[in-house]
Amino acid sequence: MENNSYSPKFIYEEEAEQASYAYLMSVLIIIVGLPMPIINVIGSVIFWLANRKKRSDFIRFHSMQSMLSQLAVVPINSIGLGWTVSILTKHSEVTNAYIAYIIIVLTYNALEFFISLYAAVRVRKKEDVRFWFFGELTELMQQKGSFAGFKRTFFQSVYLVIPFLVIWMGLSRIDFVDIYKIKDVPSKMEKELGKYVMELISNENKEITDKETTYILNNIKERICTDNGINPQKITVHLVKNGEINAYALPDGHLTVNTELILYCKKPEELAGVMAHEIAHIEKKHVMSKLGKEIGFAALSAMLNSGAGGMEGLKILTSTAYDRKMEEQADKTGVEYLQKSRIDPKPFADLMYRLSTEESDIMKKLTIISTHPGSEDRAKRIINHAD
Repeated sequence: MENNSYSPKFIYEEEAEQASYAYLMSVLIIIVGLPMPIINVIGSVIFWLANRKKRSDFIRFHSMQSMLSQLAVVPINSIGLGWTVSILTKHSEVTNAYIAYIIIVLTYNALEFFISLYAAVRVRKKEDVRFWFFGELTELMQQKGSFAGFKRTFFQSVYLVIPFLVIWMGLSRIDFVDIYKIKDVPSKMEKELGKYVMELISNENKEITDKETTYILNNIKERICTDNGINPQKITVHLVKNGEINAYALPDGHLTVNTELILYCKKPEELAGVMAHEIAHIEKKHVMSKLGKEIGFAALSAMLNSGAGGMEGLKILTSTAYDRKMEEQADKTGVEYLQKSRIDPKPFADLMYRLSTEESDIMKKLTIISTHPGSEDRAKRIINHAD
């Protein structure tokens, strides 16, 4: 940033005051609690449009320079906002790259705030403040720049982008997710939903809690989680007395296994395969994504507040399928979990084959078919992943 004496020998108080308003526009908006870049841009554009035909070059220059500096914030902040919304709606996860990007965005906005405040003060004192890059760009847009100025502006824009990318890539290498244990902290809504859904299940089915009966399930869970770097405390396994052959992942790390599934499995590895698959759904955030897509987060929040509509959410989780992409990801990840735990994935594939070829008289029990369709194709996929 440069401070130069402006070419006119005399600048009126009114000119200095109006020129400083261009920078105060964004500062004042942030102070009153509206740190949305688009609002700053709208204010700057309106101010520039109101002053672009005035005789004072001083006002026109600083109105445009302020507007251009605000426009630069928009794509940066918009990407951050879109990324954040995607995470809140469970379409993506919090990653090191996301946290690094948000750190840079917040730093950039803080610099924008203080630089705008500094410019407003200096311009009010009738000093000509030229921002690096934006000052040259303003002159070019006002048709006062030279070809050399155009070249400088072009290379300055490159100098702005490259450091941004380098810093972002460097910060992304820091494992923020592990340092702050972000994946171990479920959202408040997810915790409430998990508790609420488990209450609904308990009202409909008896949960078996004696240690001898649940020992096998917890042992499988501990082995899979420990060998795959998953915190076992995040996942709670429930054994429910139910005549349907199924198991399903629920919000907040709850994994429910029906007694009929245990009776149906011929080998412990088959049961381990099903559990690994459901743990994959939990780890990949598929549960909340499915609910958000089919019910909507606003409806889920209303359901929690009113206590109504809970059975609809439970039905979606226990009676309808995940989309194909989620199922394929859970199959692949589940097989990887099994392999790292030194559990043969092929019995899991055998289970899928058996489910797809059962006699029609017991199909009413095979709700796992409705919640996990395409069992024969999935069995082939499991074998392929295992090889």
